[in-house]
Amino acid sequence: INTEFLEQVRETWPDDYLRLGRMSIVAEYPERGIRMAYLATVAGIKVNGVAELHSQLLRDKVLNDFAELWPDKFT
Repeated sequence: INTEFLEQVRETWPDDYLRLGRMSIVAEYPERGIRMAYLATVAGIKVNGVAELHSQLLRDKVLNDFAELWPDKFT
């Protein structure tokens, strides 16, 4: 899943290697692991928060790279 997703990111932002690291579902540094919110965002059809404020925070702060890639996914 991560490999296919990062290909899409590379196609959208070809030379933005920092963004690739930020958006990777698999965290490499400083800790290794799976970023579950990222996986849910990639796999899901829509992303929304519990309240409008929460949704805005997701768009603006937590998942802002994803919101730039898929603005229509965020409700």
